[in-house]
Amino acid sequence: MARERGRTKPHSWPSQSPKTEKRRAFLGPAEAPLVLVVDFDDRRDVYADVFAAAGLRVATAVDGEHALWKVDAFHPSVVVMSLALPGMNGCEATRRLKATPRTRHIHVIAVEPESPDALLQASSCGADAVVGRACSPEALLAVVMGLLPPAR
Repeated sequence: MARERGRTKPHSWPSQSPKTEKRRAFLGPAEAPLVLVVDFDDRRDVYADVFAAAGLRVATAVDGEHALWKVDAFHPSVVVMSLALPGMNGCEATRRLKATPRTRHIHVIAVEPESPDALLQASSCGADAVVGRACSPEALLAVVMGLLPPAR
């Protein structure tokens, strides 16, 4: 459930079935690796625009549960996951991805405030890489590119 102006309402996703959702356009070229960006604020859109400009396909999600649904529907190569999410947090979503045989190979980059506790939490969740919230979109892109398989 999401909160909107003090009242609880159901999430608006998934608005369509995964089959219908797959036909929707992603940012970026069709043959490029897919990166899923999970965050609940404007940073999500900034990251998506930078990744698409670099030639990647990009999908977005707003919380941990939505991220798991998108991973199941689209099979991204990398997930950029804020750990501070409403509802199911990013740490729990990362644990679930890493505990499931068909998704444990997906690289997860945790985005967190730069503190020793946050870095420890991100590592304990199973994230493949951790970046601070203050990380520039271009620096995050470099981390994403480092985790992607070499282009053929």
